[in-house]
Amino acid sequence: MILGCSHLCWGSRDLPGDLHVLDAAGFKVQFQERSLANDTRKASFLNEPAARMGMALCRSVQGGVAVELVKYPRLFGRSSADFDVVLGDCGLQAPMAEDCADVASVVRGALDVVNVSRHVWGSGEAGVWSVAGAPARVLALLKPVAGLGDAVRFWSEALGWKATRSGGAPGFRWQRMDFRSPVPAWSLPLVLHECSGAAEPSRLDEAGGNCLSVLVRDVERTRQRLLEWSGVTATEIMELTVNAQPLKLAMVRVPDGALLELLEAPTRRPS
Repeated sequence: MILGCSHLCWGSRDLPGDLHVLDAAGFKVQFQERSLANDTRKASFLNEPAARMGMALCRSVQGGVAVELVKYPRLFGRSSADFDVVLGDCGLQAPMAEDCADVASVVRGALDVVNVSRHVWGSGEAGVWSVAGAPARVLALLKPVAGLGDAVRFWSEALGWKATRSGGAPGFRWQRMDFRSPVPAWSLPLVLHECSGAAEPSRLDEAGGNCLSVLVRDVERTRQRLLEWSGVTATEIMELTVNAQPLKLAMVRVPDGALLELLEAPTRRPS
C-alpha cells in the first residue's frame, strides 16, 4: 500500500552549486550524505556502475514533496521517460527558447494556471516548468507516455492515483492523476500526456527528475504486487542507513519506463 510521495530524485552535476540554487528558491537542506555506498543491485537502473554517490534532501518552506539531489560520478542526458517538474514561482530567470507550446498547454489545462514558462534549473541543464505567482514548491509532475489508456490504468489500479480532469487533442491527449494522502506534504498531482514512439527507460544517473520515491507500508508486499503487472521490473529488497535512519527499499521500473523507489521507513511526518 502506498502511503504518499516522499521525494523526487534530481540528477545533479554540481551538488554544492545546485544546493545554492535550491536554497535561493526556498528549498532548505534536511540532510546530506557526501559519499554514500551505492548498492550493486541498482546496477541495471544505471547507465554505468558507480560504487558511491552523493545526495542531499531538500524541502521547500512552502511544503510539498521534497527534492533529493543525487550526484553520481558521471551524469547522463535525460531519457524520454523521465519526469518533467512543475514548480511554483521560484524566481527563475531567462526562460528557455525551445518550442514546447504543446506541453505548456497541458500544464495550463491540467493545473488551471495561465502564466507558464520553461527554464533550466541547476547543473543538470534539465528543463522545469514554472508557474508565476504560485507557491515556491513542487506543484506537479509531467510524464510523457506512448499509450495514455494503459498508463492511466496502471497508475490508478496499481499505484492509487485517481484520474481527475483530462483534455487535449487527438495525438496529444492528457490526463491529470491525483494522489491524495492524509499527510498534505505527501500528496502530488501527476499529469500523463501522449507522446509519439516508445519511451527510452529512465536511469538513476540522468539529469533532471529521474525517479519518484513513494512511501509504502510494506515494501516486500508492494514490490511483489507490482511485479504481477506486465512490463514491471524491480530490484531485490535493499537495506541501508541514511541520515542515521535504517531504510528498506526497492527500485521499480513501471511499464511506461519511469522509475519508482519503494521506500519503507519510520513515518515521521514532515512538519
